[in-house]
Amino acid sequence: MEMATNINDNSLLIPTESSTVLSVACTLDAKGRIFRADDGMALLFGYVSMRELLGIEILKLIPAIQLEADSEMQHICALSIRGNSIPITVKVNTEKDSETQRPLMYELRIRAFSTVSGVVILTESGALHSFNENFIEALIGKKQKNIAHITDIIPKFHSHILSSSLNGISNELAMQHSDKLFEHITNKSLIPPRIHSSVTWLINDLALSLHKMDAIESVISINSSSHSSISSVNDICSSIPSTSSQPIESVQFSDNIQQWNEMISDRTNQSKSIIEGSFCGFAKHSDNNLIAICFNIRRLEPSNGASWAVYISYNMTLDFDTSDKRKEEESIKENISDNKSISGCKDDNYRLDFNDEKNSMTTAENDDENAQTIAGEYSEYYDTQHLIGNGAFGSVRLATRKDTGILAVAKFVCKSKVFSESWVPSPKRGNRMVPIELHLLETLSHPNIVKLLDVFENDLYYQLVMEKLDCGMDLFEFIEQQPKLDEPLTSYIFRQVVNAVAYLHSKNIVHRDLKDENVIIDQNFSCKLIDFGSAAYFGHNFVFSTFCGTMEYCSPEVLKGNKYRGPELEMWSLGILLYTLVFFENPFRNLQETMLGEIEFPWEISEGLFQVIAWLLQRDPQLRATVRDISNHCWVKQSFDLRIYKFEDVLQKCGN
Repeated sequence: MEMATNINDNSLLIPTESSTVLSVACTLDAKGRIFRADDGMALLFGYVSMRELLGIEILKLIPAIQLEADSEMQHICALSIRGNSIPITVKVNTEKDSETQRPLMYELRIRAFSTVSGVVILTESGALHSFNENFIEALIGKKQKNIAHITDIIPKFHSHILSSSLNGISNELAMQHSDKLFEHITNKSLIPPRIHSSVTWLINDLALSLHKMDAIESVISINSSSHSSISSVNDICSSIPSTSSQPIESVQFSDNIQQWNEMISDRTNQSKSIIEGSFCGFAKHSDNNLIAICFNIRRLEPSNGASWAVYISYNMTLDFDTSDKRKEEESIKENISDNKSISGCKDDNYRLDFNDEKNSMTTAENDDENAQTIAGEYSEYYDTQHLIGNGAFGSVRLATRKDTGILAVAKFVCKSKVFSESWVPSPKRGNRMVPIELHLLETLSHPNIVKLLDVFENDLYYQLVMEKLDCGMDLFEFIEQQPKLDEPLTSYIFRQVVNAVAYLHSKNIVHRDLKDENVIIDQNFSCKLIDFGSAAYFGHNFVFSTFCGTMEYCSPEVLKGNKYRGPELEMWSLGILLYTLVFFENPFRNLQETMLGEIEFPWEISEGLFQVIAWLLQRDPQLRATVRDISNHCWVKQSFDLRIYKFEDVLQKCGN
């Protein structure tokens, strides 16, 4: 359908569509490996949990990142787990050693839009007549001076038109959406009588299936009154805010269109036709990555050289199922060059989808997953209750034994999510390979380590049933209540955690995720260590290169990117836990303070407690206390009369 528009009109009503900006914080060690990241980073790259990203070199996820470009905004591409390119912006802040000026760590701020959409106006030959430069920079990271033709944005533009048309439902959706957009260009009754244009950017909540994020909910209006002479076509909708939308060399276009067309003809070796329709294809980023897009072409009534409007849309959920990026890029380029159809470009996998509900897992799918989790022999013995929490490998739920009614905690470990290095042979199971957490819980026996009651499995999950402490809560919840703890009671609680760690170290096992959330306390102040999903064996000739715990519990030497044996890090974590138990806050407010290791004590404590905290939080791992040192310390071994304490009274003393 041919559409008429008066591109000399200086006003335009700009429609907007919902989008979400995902802002992610990430910390790298001195060698560029991920030490800490928001859960949003796992979501951005398509991983189940942030834990899967720990230890990965950032260059494997963002190949074009320049860590030395301190505080500069970088427009580059990230690579998802499926190999898809994601346009992002990154700003790097470097923490340096004050003496040597060598990098200690890198703080990354990453921003990615769920959708990036905009319109470019073309001449008959495909030369760019006008576009919103902020939209182009957000999509492909290129400046105005670096692009002159549609093929500078979509290199195989004409090939996509011939071979990659969106058919059926996808095409209908695209046409309906673009109709809404282009009707604003033709319907003069919708155009307000103003001389200058206004670009409006609306960010709404986006329902993301794996993680609920705080979206930016604001409307930003920017008036570009200084560019009142620019054609309204130049300001057609962009998802990215702009103070102006400038035509490229507009004087040259209007004065000598024929000469420009001849230049384009020489460049492409032949004049290639453009047709209306909806198509899928790839935009090429300035870092040479290919970005999956959809684009819709509509004809305009020719005026001042403008003949075609191309609506280009990138959606983060768009997926060509390209799991091996390196091989995939080459095959894509070959397919495009040969004018072949793009693999995976089907209605089910690839479409213009403007409905956020597509991103949400349906209730039926949730029910199906829950059914798979509890399927098998497990369900013959246990009823499954409410969800307690989710982890990297699965979920944890409250369970009830059917024949006795006894409450338990069931952990469902998804076999496909367990890291390859976390499988060990189990002598109890004929040396079958099992997750190390299952192996340890079956073999360990200690009063301060959670007890395994039953083990079941089906094709997809291991189902671990563990004891539930009566009226138990984790130490994090306990500390949040700010109970009035005296030092004998504090020592008693801490001593139990030390005993559990000492038992593990005696068997050459490190927990690797010691923190208050992984210690359960009951109404008798009995404590048990839980969650062995990150545990591993250690030895004198073996070192770890990946930190699996929580950043607030990480020691300075590991933060620097050094490899570590394990026990020394664990002792530092014990020091953080003890300090938090005493003062209800972390001893270090940020990574820089952790690196310095300077400890402040909010109020006066005994000499013995001071010695234990200072010894555990010794910056030099060679001088740091061992678990034997702490176990034998007089403050930890002090006498304690449990009979004089009541759990409810301790909590009721909060704030008194």
